[in-house]
Amino acid sequence: MASAGKSPGDPRNLTNGAFALGLIQRSSRRLVDLQNEVVANRDPEPLHQMRVAMRRLRTALRQFAPALELPEAVRDQRIARVARRLGLARDLDVLRAHLERKVLPQLPAGERQQLEPVLRQLQRERQHTQNQVEKTLRSGSYLNLLAQLQRWQKAPQFTALGQRPLREWLSEWQAPELVTIFQHPGWAVLEPDGAVADVHDLRKQCKHARYALENLLSHTGPRCRAWAGRFRGLQDLLGELHDLEVLRRAIDDQLPAGTLADLPMLAQLLEQDAQRCWQRWGLESVDLQRPQRRRQLWRDLLRESSPGWRQPWRTLDLRSLVREPALTPWGRILSGS
Repeated sequence: MASAGKSPGDPRNLTNGAFALGLIQRSSRRLVDLQNEVVANRDPEPLHQMRVAMRRLRTALRQFAPALELPEAVRDQRIARVARRLGLARDLDVLRAHLERKVLPQLPAGERQQLEPVLRQLQRERQHTQNQVEKTLRSGSYLNLLAQLQRWQKAPQFTALGQRPLREWLSEWQAPELVTIFQHPGWAVLEPDGAVADVHDLRKQCKHARYALENLLSHTGPRCRAWAGRFRGLQDLLGELHDLEVLRRAIDDQLPAGTLADLPMLAQLLEQDAQRCWQRWGLESVDLQRPQRRRQLWRDLLRESSPGWRQPWRTLDLRSLVREPALTPWGRILSGS
């Protein structure tokens, strides 16, 4: 067991553990700072920010777990339970905002009136989830989690890997969330009558990939930033598809006849939005499934995780990487084979 010492000022000497500690500290502070505003529930934005902070905390703890020796109370399952409560409340906020700001203004008065029960039900469910969120944030389990995490931050414990220089391990911290992402079955679902649950699960994979890349952007560069942006775009697109499906089900559940047939304008708007998203998703899926595009991801990650990447790329001898036996898999990627 190794404890944290003072971090050297030179960023090239920053250790894996010290870097992970910084990520955890930022997310933990955000959770504490936002708690009162989330409980007050005067504005939906603090809830959104707390959800993001919780996601980033989970990603940092999972991504850098091999470098950290954490208290038993700091378990992913416990964090996941809190994240689910926050997520449900946030999803209801998004659905209500989509309905009120984008859909209702385009509907005739008769259809708007028929949707009033849907809005009332969304409001009731949101209040119920708010009660659950408040209960969770005031629970002994959650408060103990925060206390244990803050206590650890004052005297963090790292593994031997946590004492190694971060610059030597960038690829290893990025790769786990990316190495199997293109094998996910969701890429093959290109229309709404397919396995939509796979698409929703792929959205979560894109989210993990995005956060894993974003966590290290201070030590990589523009290519990794571009990939993080692309995964974020995919996350948003697949999230919109999921929200449209949830909204459709919520409306069906509240309509007396259980169908959208009596609301032709609403049905048309939802269908148009869904078609637009599916068309965009089809283009993204086909492009990212191309062998050249998948290899480009690994080439870009390797370039910007190399200790010499900040030099002009033309000064780096790629042939030496291809010849190096220890880097044979990377060599095949760089050579395009």
